[in-house]
This record gives sequence, C-alpha cells and structure tokens, in this order.
Amino acid sequence: MLNILFRLSRDKISEYSSQLRYIQLGSAPLTEENKQRLMKDLPLTRLYNFYGTTESGCSCILDFNSCSNHKNCIGRPTVNAKFKFVDEDRKEIHATADHPGYIATAGRQNMAGYLNAPELTREACEGGFIYTSDLGYVDDDGYIYCLGRKDDVINCGGIKIAPDEIEMEAVKYDGVRDCACIPIPDKIQGQVPKLFISLSQPKDNFDMHGFRSYLSTHLDRNEVPKSLEILDEIPRTYNGKIQRKKLIQQAASAAN
Repeated sequence: MLNILFRLSRDKISEYSSQLRYIQLGSAPLTEENKQRLMKDLPLTRLYNFYGTTESGCSCILDFNSCSNHKNCIGRPTVNAKFKFVDEDRKEIHATADHPGYIATAGRQNMAGYLNAPELTREACEGGFIYTSDLGYVDDDGYIYCLGRKDDVINCGGIKIAPDEIEMEAVKYDGVRDCACIPIPDKIQGQVPKLFISLSQPKDNFDMHGFRSYLSTHLDRNEVPKSLEILDEIPRTYNGKIQRKKLIQQAASAAN
C-alpha cells in the first residue's frame, strides 16, 4: 500500500509534512529505500514500523524518525513482549550479526493456538513462545534486527546475506523497474545470490555491463549477484510480496 501511495502521489506527500502526525506500517517488511524516503519527506511525523507475525501480532516497534536507524533494524520489543534467539533445535543462543538465530517471541500478543489443530499448535508454540523462521539478532543497545525468513536469507560461505539489501541497490539503477534476489547452490560457497530484474525500457537498450559495474561498486563483494536474468515481470503476490519460491523453482529447473 505504501508503494501504491508513492506511485499515485509522486512527490506530493512532502507537502503535508506539517499535517501528518503519525504513520504506522506493518504486515510486510519495510524496505530501506521506502524508510529513507519517508524520513526525508516527513521529518516531523512520528513514523512507526511494527514487526510481528500472524501468530504473535505486533511485538517489536521501530520509531525510525527519532531513534537509531540501521539497516534491517526492527526496533525494540513492545511493552510486555519478550524476544529470544534459538538454533534449529530451539536451544537459546547468543545471536550476532555474523551468527544470527531464529526469532522467538513471548507475550500477551501471542495467539493461544490454532483452532482445532493441537499438533500444528505444538509445532509453533512451546513454553509460551512463538517460534518463527525469521533469522535475527540483538545489538548491544537492545535493538533487534531481522534478516528475513530462513529460506530467503542467502548463506554465502557462512556469511548471511539479506536479499532485500541487494534489491534495494539494484532497483535504483536507471532502467530497472523491479527486481528479486534468491539463493542458488554453489559448490564452493554453498549459496550465492542470483538476481532477476524486469526493465522499464527495451532489453536491447539496457546497459547490462554498466549495471554489473554499478552493482560491484555499491554492494559488498559477497553480495554481488553471480547470475543475472531478465524477466518480463517479477512474480509477486496480490499484496506485493515477492514469490521467491517460484523463482527458486524456476532457477532449479533451468539448472537441470
């Protein structure tokens, strides 16, 4: 909805900076590009991004116009919400940027369980915590970071890469209308990034060499896509989320 609002209003939002007191965003990850644009256009507005899941509601909040704002940061836990980070066996660990863990949350915002589905409930809930497939960590100041879902995060030689960081830079390049990044297998590094792009101009007019050079100077070495592919459209759900599983299946079929 925010992207739709940006497209329809263009640069008009900034004209209402003195009138908009509060904006709350949630239900889908907020891209760094959109975050920076809101901060620039609405410097006087309280801008809140909420993190939660279908099962746990809003459990973390980031007021990104008045506090520390770092890439992938989702803020601090809301009142009465608890966060911990666990390994694949649900054993609590000390999660860091280099070694993130799975996010688990507890609090009154959590669901009691799935209706008439005790086995499914036990898979998601244990000891008052809701266990997610989101990878994250907490810094020394108590701010929590979410790198994305396990299946989305790219494990390149032990380095965890959030695909939206690559997408955020790629879409800035002239001629790129939309993009999506996925992990693909690599014999040496385990996984490497593959980037799909759709263009706002004819394919023959797009400077692919210049685009590759742009990515190599704007991304860390491990983040530079090892493979690029042009699509007519990036597959998305009705509410705008990238259908990464579809692209992963497409890449696997092409490799076979």
